[in-house]
Amino acid sequence: MRGSGKSTMLAAFFSYTNTKGVLRTVPDNVFGNKYKNQLNLGMAAGHLPASTPTEFINFVPVDLKYEGKKHYQSLNFLDMAGEKIRAVANG
Repeated sequence: MRGSGKSTMLAAFFSYTNTKGVLRTVPDNVFGNKYKNQLNLGMAAGHLPASTPTEFINFVPVDLKYEGKKHYQSLNFLDMAGEKIRAVANG
C-alpha cells in the first residue's frame, strides 16, 4: 500500500470538487481543513503530495453537494501512511 497514491487521489478529489464549488468545509476540524487546503494549494501549483508520514493520521470531514441536489452529504476521509493501513489490516 505504500506509495500507491492514496494522498494524490485525495488531493485530486479535493482539487476537482473545490474548482466545481461542490465541497464545503466542516468548520470544527482545524487540522483537517488545514491539510485539505495544503493539498489544494499544492495541486493548484502543480505539485503532488509527498508521502504521508507514519506518525500522522489526517481526518478530513467535508460536505459534498451532488449535482441536482439541494442538500449536502457529509463525508469523512482518513489519510494515513500505507504502513499504518497494512498494520491495521493485519490486526
